[in-house]
Amino acid sequence: AIDINKFISALTSDDYAVQAKVMEETVKLAQLAPNVAVDLLDVKVIDTLLNIVNVNTEGIQGPSPRQLEIRDRIMRGQSVTEAELAEANQITPRELAEKNKQYSIYTIAALGKLYAAEVKEMNGEMPPINELPGMSDIVEQIKNNENPMVKIAGIKAMNYVKAPEYKEDISAVYSIAMADNEYTTLMS
Repeated sequence: AIDINKFISALTSDDYAVQAKVMEETVKLAQLAPNVAVDLLDVKVIDTLLNIVNVNTEGIQGPSPRQLEIRDRIMRGQSVTEAELAEANQITPRELAEKNKQYSIYTIAALGKLYAAEVKEMNGEMPPINELPGMSDIVEQIKNNENPMVKIAGIKAMNYVKAPEYKEDISAVYSIAMADNEYTTLMS
C-alpha cells in the first residue's frame, strides 16, 4: 500500500530533485507494478501533479545574463573556457521547476494510461480521453505554455496514452501543435 500523504509531501517538496525522483518512481511503478500504482489514482495526487505543471516560474531564479551569454556562444560554436562551460551548465531553480513540469506531464500520462486500463477492465471499453485524469490540463499546456519543451512533453504524453479510441482527439491536438512555429522548429 502507498501512503498517499507521504507521497504528496514528497511531490510538494521544495527540493526539485525530490519531486523529480518521486515522479520517476511513479512512472516506473505504473509500468512495472500497475496493481500497486492503482493506489495513486487519487484526486489529491493528480491535483498535486497538476500544481507542478501549472506553477508560475517567473519569480524563481533563472539563468543569469552571463550564463545566457555563454550558452549562446556555445550554441554558435564559439570556444569557451572550462570555467565558462561549468557556469553555463549550472542548472537554475527555474530550469529545474520547468523540467519538473515535463516530468509531471509524463507522470500524469502514465497514471492516465493506468486509469484507462482499469476502466476498460471493469467496463469492457475505454473511457473518453477527456475523462483521463489531468488530460485536459495537458492539452491546455500544449496549446498555451510558453515553454516549447513543456509543449513537447504534452505531445509525448498524448502519444503515450494513444489508443485507437483516441485517434481523432489526439490528431486534433497534433494539428494544434503543428500550427505552432516554435514547436515545429524544435521538432525538425
